[in-house]
Amino acid sequence: MKLIDRLYNEWAWRTKSGTPDMNNPEDKAILDNLLSNLISEEEREPKEISKQDIINYVKSAKLDDKQVKKLYQRVTNFGNYRNIRNKVKDKGFGDKIYKQYSQQIQNIIEDLPVEDTKKFSEYLQKGGAKFPTDTRGGNILDDIASQTNLPTNVVKAVFRHTAQDEKKRGVGMGELALVLLFDNVTNASSKGDLAIDKKEFEVKGQGAKLGPNLRPIGNQAFIQAFSKFGVEGTGKPSYQGKPYLLQDINQLLVDLYKDHGEEIVNTFNDILNTVGLGKVTKDDFQDARSLNTAVGLKHFLAYQNTEGFEYFMVHDFGEKAVGGNKGRFFFTSGSPVSMAKALKKSEISFQKITPTRFGPRIGIFSSLPTDYLEEDETE
Repeated sequence: MKLIDRLYNEWAWRTKSGTPDMNNPEDKAILDNLLSNLISEEEREPKEISKQDIINYVKSAKLDDKQVKKLYQRVTNFGNYRNIRNKVKDKGFGDKIYKQYSQQIQNIIEDLPVEDTKKFSEYLQKGGAKFPTDTRGGNILDDIASQTNLPTNVVKAVFRHTAQDEKKRGVGMGELALVLLFDNVTNASSKGDLAIDKKEFEVKGQGAKLGPNLRPIGNQAFIQAFSKFGVEGTGKPSYQGKPYLLQDINQLLVDLYKDHGEEIVNTFNDILNTVGLGKVTKDDFQDARSLNTAVGLKHFLAYQNTEGFEYFMVHDFGEKAVGGNKGRFFFTSGSPVSMAKALKKSEISFQKITPTRFGPRIGIFSSLPTDYLEEDETE
């Protein structure tokens, strides 16, 4: 409908007779009001901005060198948005979230050298890298850079991205980077973090939890369970006059095993069963680290049984990654048991268990802090 026809119909609808008459003062006043509103709306419409307008602004604006540099970075980075957005959308992220992720990545790379962000944008258009699915460790930043020919500073910046998805679940460091940079990695269609060739791929950063906290048994209940072997104490255990910190119960259990043998294994397995974990064996009592790793792997198996992923990766990026954020990683795939065996042979670390924490956090190499204590785990 033409504007003049729409205007007449609106005018007619507002008049008492339904047939406007310019000689009727009331009808004329209604028309004058309609025209006034129409002119105001047109005046409120934003003026089209041309490239010349931007050039004129830059010439006339009083900007210092720092502001000029920032403006240049922002303008040159502006053209990268579409390539980022298209890639994120193509990888299976929903309409509610892909624009948000795209803007976040655009902001992350904004202050990097222009030639580096240009390479990143161009790579997103063509792709080409495939995430290898063989069990291995190494440096993920180097792996990505070697396959994509992207500068390490860009890869590292994108790898540090974190966010929340549509369901307000945390999206950890590295997840979106893997999706953007590897052709065979996509957003998971159901549960899990990501997918490799449509098979679930779980990614854990430094100090990440393997699912929700397990039910704790409590410090005193732990002491009571081993009291028949001579363990004493209120709050903190002691054995044969030697006090033990709560985060050192692995060493206490190893010391008990040396004196009492299989009975300690059986008693500890009763506790693990109570919190929902599988059994450890006497071979796991060689030393404190071995026992801690065994419990951590039982927790991993319980977590995998719930989530059902076929690919698993740990990397050293994280907010509390002491000595981390360098790109070190370990990746494994296959059956739950084969993945657990591969993790055992690797240099992954588990947070020390305590009587209130039998679901330790996981990390890579030696950069996992031993003091990851939560409020409910310090009692």
